[in-house]
Amino acid sequence: MTTQTPETDTLGILKELAEKGKTFPIAPYFDDILDEYYSYKGWDVNTSLQKRDKLAELGLEDVADI
Repeated sequence: MTTQTPETDTLGILKELAEKGKTFPIAPYFDDILDEYYSYKGWDVNTSLQKRDKLAELGLEDVADI
């Protein structure tokens, strides 16, 4: 199993377009958008892991301390 991190979390279409020499309007903003998405979901923006409070909110206190 591979772990998704902010560094590896990308939109495949952005990579495909870049390889073809094309651009996508959100490309310059992707990192900021990804940070906002992680924050919205209750994930740590540096690790992409769920924050302890989010796990507790989901009733997963037993795994929050792992």
